[in-house]
Amino acid sequence: MSDAIFAAKTSGLAIKNDALRDAFALDGIRCFLLKRSENSSAFTEIDELTAGYRVKDGVFTWADTEIDDVRDDWAATTHIAYGVPDDDDEIEVYGLDEKTTVDPDGSDVYWRANLIRLENERFEVDDTP
Repeated sequence: MSDAIFAAKTSGLAIKNDALRDAFALDGIRCFLLKRSENSSAFTEIDELTAGYRVKDGVFTWADTEIDDVRDDWAATTHIAYGVPDDDDEIEVYGLDEKTTVDPDGSDVYWRANLIRLENERFEVDDTP
């Protein structure tokens, strides 16, 4: 598949994810890629996603045309924080299961993972998106 066709397909599916998230997700929802060190329980923020992603039925999908720019971020991601911040500016943290480990291509343009909610794990976010 040509780069132009891949970019068009990925861009279209990112727009679809955004439209569906806007229609069905709670207002104020935020999503962060996180990394947890092997020797610490603390999370480090890799990036806050603002477009192209969706969480539905415990599955995270993310379409981004800039594969070279996000490949390392996705590889480093061990957890995802997703939700509406509570009064303490904290949101739920999810572990990743069956995480995509190869670059998206023409047959599946998503970075994808099944999410496992971690009890008693919260991530503190800035109060402004």
